[in-house]
Amino acid sequence: ASWFKDEKSAGELIGKLRQLNVYTLMISIDPFHNEYIPFRKVKGLIGACRQHGMDVFPWLMEFWGDLDALKDSRPHGLEDYEKRFGRGYTLRLLKRYHLNLRGRALSTYREYLSSSPLEEILRSSFPCRELSGVHHFHVDLYGNFVTQSCPGLSIHIRDLAEGTSPEKYPVINALFSRGIKGLYDLAVEKYGFTPRESYAGRCDLCHDIRSCLVRDLKVDLPDLKPEGFYIYD
Repeated sequence: ASWFKDEKSAGELIGKLRQLNVYTLMISIDPFHNEYIPFRKVKGLIGACRQHGMDVFPWLMEFWGDLDALKDSRPHGLEDYEKRFGRGYTLRLLKRYHLNLRGRALSTYREYLSSSPLEEILRSSFPCRELSGVHHFHVDLYGNFVTQSCPGLSIHIRDLAEGTSPEKYPVINALFSRGIKGLYDLAVEKYGFTPRESYAGRCDLCHDIRSCLVRDLKVDLPDLKPEGFYIYD
């Protein structure tokens, strides 16, 4: 609901979506989105959908009461929820939201994770077949297919349909064929990546490599899109 401004402008956009045979909007309802989006926008968008014949798939309604307990005119960080609902609220969200520890979640929950030496993680490397899963995925506004579990990794939808090239998508190819060791070798040998001594598992190492390539080394690759995912992480 970040794009919601008022009922009138939302209604105009909803009308255009219906003309394109879109009849349901999934609207996020959870403390993680509320860190950036006031709850009043969520309420307003749901109301606009009802007024203009658009079905709503709310994700997740079980958090409605949590968000509604705080002032809905502004965003709220997780520390606000800790104050309102008690210590441990953030940790309990792991199960309630069925969260996988990738992307921004790594930063949020790093203090709860145990670390392993870099060499141990590399020794246990295996091909990352999660990249080929399609039971849950997204296509972003730029036409990128975003894999089910790894935000920040992308393949343009046309390339996905017609066939991808290892040369064009070196990061995804390295992960899919050799796992985290393949990406690590690529980053060190081709781009001069310098790792930390330990990480909270292979996903933490993977995220650090990709973030360094985009944010620090300014590497422009089609499988590391959109850049904003790394720049504003």
